[in-house]
Amino acid sequence: MILGDGDMVTHQVDVNASRANLILISIIVCPSLATLVVLLRVYTRFILLKAPAIDDAFILLALVSSLIIPKLTHTDMLKGFFYCDVLNPRAR
Repeated sequence: MILGDGDMVTHQVDVNASRANLILISIIVCPSLATLVVLLRVYTRFILLKAPAIDDAFILLALVSSLIIPKLTHTDMLKGFFYCDVLNPRAR
């Protein structure tokens, strides 16, 4: 696009726009995909192959801890605050 003298391109940017919905979608989609993949792996190892190993226990432990620890250290992103409720529960 060629602009002549005096031509201006302006963009309306809402500085107060919240990205909470995008964050919420990623918070739901990523752990859901991880859970699906781990459950398919466990199903394959336990049911189809009938050969579970110690790494299956560790991957289940990792999945459970990745789903529980964010709840214990809750980050309040929807209000724009980033702090841990566990470390400072009276910060609100």
